[in-house]
Amino acid sequence: MNLLIDIGNSRIKWAIENKGLLSVPSLNSTSHCDFASYCGEHWSKIKKPDKVVVSNVAGPNIQARLDNWLNEQWGIASQQLIPQKSAFGVTNGYKNPKKLGADRWACLLAVKNNFDLPACIVDCGTAITVDYIECSGIHKGGLIIPGFELMERSLIDHTYDIAQLAEPTDSLLGCDTASGIIQGSTLAVCGMIEKIQTLLAQDHGNSPHLILTGGEASRVAAYLKRPHHAVPDLVLRGLAVVL
Repeated sequence: MNLLIDIGNSRIKWAIENKGLLSVPSLNSTSHCDFASYCGEHWSKIKKPDKVVVSNVAGPNIQARLDNWLNEQWGIASQQLIPQKSAFGVTNGYKNPKKLGADRWACLLAVKNNFDLPACIVDCGTAITVDYIECSGIHKGGLIIPGFELMERSLIDHTYDIAQLAEPTDSLLGCDTASGIIQGSTLAVCGMIEKIQTLLAQDHGNSPHLILTGGEASRVAAYLKRPHHAVPDLVLRGLAVVL
């Protein structure tokens, strides 16, 4: 039995891997400053795992706190996913492979080993990232734009007298400032995804499979016209590849 942990900038997702099967992932928003309490609440009662494999983009301090808790609880350390130049059938497209986010590397590993290629992976989190992987497993690079909250917050923080944001609406157009901002950012992201899909098809001669993941993937999926596959636990599936 293995514990797989995806530590993002805003959320933590984790699952148990046992004989090749993943449990339903648990997703939680958490304050990283209270991470030790989170560990105790969620993992103190589970059986000691053989391995703890981690994708962490939240920095070395939280990694140190995790390893300290694991050592006190079970006397083990985590196996941190580090992007490589080439591994598990994937060739990293970054000039400096280790500069690619661990979560993006995990997604590439998951897609190469579980889905049809070529593929365009869109991860809708604190940042929205796009990565393209060819049939051969070569990662050609990607795009990064601010996530929805960062887009919307930038308008609120840098303009005068804009109302606080509301929840996303089913209406295409906003009828007040808050809903206008929300719909504008949603359609901007969808437009970017549609555009990169078109350009990739033109450049490579075939349309890549579109795979969505991340906490805001459903918000994007509601407006996309292209076929797509939503995989909420894509990072965790990538961590399972390296076991």
